[in-house]
Amino acid sequence: MGVLKYSMDILAPKHKITINYKGKFSPSIIRNMPDFLASVLGIPLYKVYEDVIMWDTSSGDRISFFCRWTALETEIDPHSIIKISIEAKGTYFPKEGNGNIQISIKGFVETTFEYFTPIDKKLKEQYAKTLYQKRRIELRKIGKLYIERIDRALRELLGIGVET
Repeated sequence: MGVLKYSMDILAPKHKITINYKGKFSPSIIRNMPDFLASVLGIPLYKVYEDVIMWDTSSGDRISFFCRWTALETEIDPHSIIKISIEAKGTYFPKEGNGNIQISIKGFVETTFEYFTPIDKKLKEQYAKTLYQKRRIELRKIGKLYIERIDRALRELLGIGVET
């Protein structure tokens, strides 16, 4: 038994959306990101993962951070998932209550097909490249809407305008 895997970048050719913000913000944005993503995407909280959360408090009166979360939409299709990754990095100055944060959003449609024989493998490859390709493009459009929704909500949360 084997597995065929295909991955499609949702935002190609741009690859990611970046939000740069400098000013007053609360580090609670980072603490509350899983709940925020679950509510914006309308998915259960157990489908949002905190991949990395790192804080560096050794720099005196500034705190550096790097965080990454992954949200998965698995209920749309039996063969594909929409995987959205959010990275946040920056610095926070607790005495002033401000800092800078850079948030990157990117996403992929990941498709898998299990096969059991060489003939089954060839048939599933053909199916993935012909008939199922249209479905993957539809899933890419859905993923793009999810990413735009996250972008709008984050900009609203930070109090900055929508990028045109």
